Amino acid sequence: MIFNKNSKKLYLISAVFVVALVIVICGANIFSYKPFVDNINFNTAHHQLIQKYMQSIDWEISNEPIETEEVIIPREFDNVYTQYNEIQKRAGFNLEDYTNSKCTRYTYSLKYFDKNNLRANILVLNDKIIGGDICTIDLNGFMIPLKDRSSIQKDIVNMTQ
Repeated sequence: MIFNKNSKKLYLISAVFVVALVIVICGANIFSYKPFVDNINFNTAHHQLIQKYMQSIDWEISNEPIETEEVIIPREFDNVYTQYNEIQKRAGFNLEDYTNSKCTRYTYSLKYFDKNNLRANILVLNDKIIGGDICTIDLNGFMIPLKDRSSIQKDIVNMTQ
């Protein structure tokens, strides 16, 4: 193919236009991207509900969840769900009441414990908290029920040292 001076200019202008278009499209996506959110809109009412509940048991959470995810509670529990539900029961919840339901899990970092990678996972269904846990994301981590912080503070300090 033979390029003359005008066709080279047209090719160059077209290439620059395509590159600029890609940058604009990608740039818009980069700046509108919220890290760690799994395509579920942030629900302000749920956040307020969770914040009020967590304050009632003496926990302070981050201002926004670091992750949200839809979770389906299975109709029949395997060993993992049975053990997780035992944690729920120790906090006054029971996921057996919500089998085969789709709920939203909100994950928050816990203020004053962030250096220990502590997280609060809260399960919400129909504007009601139905369960959750406090856990660490460390390799040798732990998971405990959502309870008043003062009742488990000593355990957390021991587990994170």
